[in-house]
Amino acid sequence: MMHFSTRGGPNAPGRARRAIEIMAADLERTVLNDVRILTTELVSNCVRHGDASRETEILLGYSRPNEVVRVEVTGPGEGFDLEMPAVDPSMPGGFGLLMVERVASRWGLTRGGRSVWFEIPR
Repeated sequence: MMHFSTRGGPNAPGRARRAIEIMAADLERTVLNDVRILTTELVSNCVRHGDASRETEILLGYSRPNEVVRVEVTGPGEGFDLEMPAVDPSMPGGFGLLMVERVASRWGLTRGGRSVWFEIPR
């Protein structure tokens, strides 16, 4: 597994997206786009809900076991459980985990809910 770490804060999603583009440069374009979008969502969640400030670190893991791409994002927060949050379609935001659920072939939590991973078929 390749790893990348970045400081939290508002620029963390962009830095993570650029790291994914480097690590996954040889993926088919549609797969890379899905990986990029889901990674950005998970890193954004670390910043918004996991208190990943400029003083804390977000870890990003990338691997390609078998026929899938696997990404794991670990933030500094207290973690959460797999219960999908209720989403109000009239309000902006709140669709990140729903997007992970719909786009990824599999996803889950590790490290007491501090890490979210997903897999996308290559």
